[in-house]
Amino acid sequence: MRVVIGRVARAHGVRGDLVIFSLTDEQESRFKNGNHVLLENGTDLEISAIASHSGSFIVHFKGIDDRNSAENLKGQDLLIEINENDRPANPESYFDRQLIGLKVKLLNGSDSGVIKDVLHPPAQDLLVLDHPEYGEVLIPFVKAIVPEVNLEQGFVVIDPPSGLLDLSQAEVADEN
Repeated sequence: MRVVIGRVARAHGVRGDLVIFSLTDEQESRFKNGNHVLLENGTDLEISAIASHSGSFIVHFKGIDDRNSAENLKGQDLLIEINENDRPANPESYFDRQLIGLKVKLLNGSDSGVIKDVLHPPAQDLLVLDHPEYGEVLIPFVKAIVPEVNLEQGFVVIDPPSGLLDLSQAEVADEN
């Protein structure tokens, strides 16, 4: 299975270096000298030099040795081939791809929709719930609200605070 780990932002300098935005939590293991990544078209690139730079990376790939070659890669995603069953080192962490598509159940067992995306704003991760009645609802991905994630059976259990899924109650609170 292929997963996106970064995106080429732009060329950097005249020797073929590229600014890469990381899209992975496992930066140290994914972006190292000698590692291989794939472009969207399947082209294999080997990292020959890498440095951190203002929250992103400056990367040099073997064979990309001038600015024009680097400019041609602008905007492309960088992918790697992984085992579909790989899990993060922390047992309480999950890859986005593992969460998207899981059914969402309330504590009482009733279905509440499906996770359609995972967002990563600065404060905390958010599950994007596709709720059958309310549409898109953002669920804070914290233990108090999401007490159970069951990948084997394909669901998460949520314990939403008052007003999170009851929009009429939330609207009344906003009016006061």
